[in-house]
Amino acid sequence: MQWLVVAAVLAPIALRDVERRRPRTWGLFLVPGLFLVLSIDEVARLHERLGVWLDEAAGIGRELPYTGGWFFVVVPAAGAWAVVAAVVFWPYLRERREAVTLLVAGLSLLLTAAVGLEFSSNFLPEHGNLHRAEIFGEEVLEMIAANLVLWGAVLIAREEGIRLDTGAPAQADPEAGAPTRSSRRGDEEALTGGGPEGAGGGGPRPVAPGESEPP
Repeated sequence: MQWLVVAAVLAPIALRDVERRRPRTWGLFLVPGLFLVLSIDEVARLHERLGVWLDEAAGIGRELPYTGGWFFVVVPAAGAWAVVAAVVFWPYLRERREAVTLLVAGLSLLLTAAVGLEFSSNFLPEHGNLHRAEIFGEEVLEMIAANLVLWGAVLIAREEGIRLDTGAPAQADPEAGAPTRSSRRGDEEALTGGGPEGAGGGGPRPVAPGESEPP
């Protein structure tokens, strides 16, 4: 889900700057597209399915019992996609050191978790404590990576003038808030039947049933 948010944050930049008559600008869609694919893979587990298919159809990755051979296809393809996206997106990264640091740190953690730790799972005893620890560490690192990348994407979008509306409720108008002293006084007068006299200031009071009216 976090990768989908990253794609949604960066997509307005591509939609704004891509021009139909300038094919060079079309590559900007590679940036949000990369994170969209990561989001779909996170839900549909596409790379795991690819690993099973490669093992059954071509015998690739049989020596990797847990993951299969998706590393031999996905890692080069994703690496090439990321390099091209970085080159295309470089004008938006230039002189934005904080955002670049967050993006590099997040993507490095993602590479460590999704490739390094998951690859090591092939050499751990299945259903053992080490295997459980590997899965836990992989998921935690991926969540941290997604947050870092999202942070960097938000910084870039803000500096590009993209308005990120979170849907926060509007604050109440202070002028229409608490009643003023004059309005409270008017309410009291309305309840007591007039000005100071109706409020106990010496004016006539209502006559109770059976009581004669005072002179």
